[in-house]
Amino acid sequence: HLASKGGREELYAHVVKGKRNVLDLLEEFPSVRLSLAQLLELLPRLQPRYYSISSASNTHPSSVHVTAVVVRHDLGPQRRPLKGVCTTYLDALPAGSRLSGYTRTTTFKLPQDATVPVVMV
Repeated sequence: HLASKGGREELYAHVVKGKRNVLDLLEEFPSVRLSLAQLLELLPRLQPRYYSISSASNTHPSSVHVTAVVVRHDLGPQRRPLKGVCTTYLDALPAGSRLSGYTRTTTFKLPQDATVPVVMV
């Protein structure tokens, strides 16, 4: 029923609103049998995570500092916690670890007058 056209809203409520991932669904529906190759083919590609740089290049010319919130949500006693893919990985790294990454071009510019107040959210 969940895979039918009529089950679309129920599927959305169960999976998206219920914060269920593929592993949750495979455990919930043990009759679904997939080989590892089939599972990997069905999974969407992991999308890049974009974070804002929170350091200035004039004070840290050879490094980039990022400020991020580690994503962890307790989904109740019968469920494993929901964890952010990238922030959980970053949080587990030892301080001072080196990482590879890339930057995107941006049009963001601070005011030339350093006395102008700036609110950044």
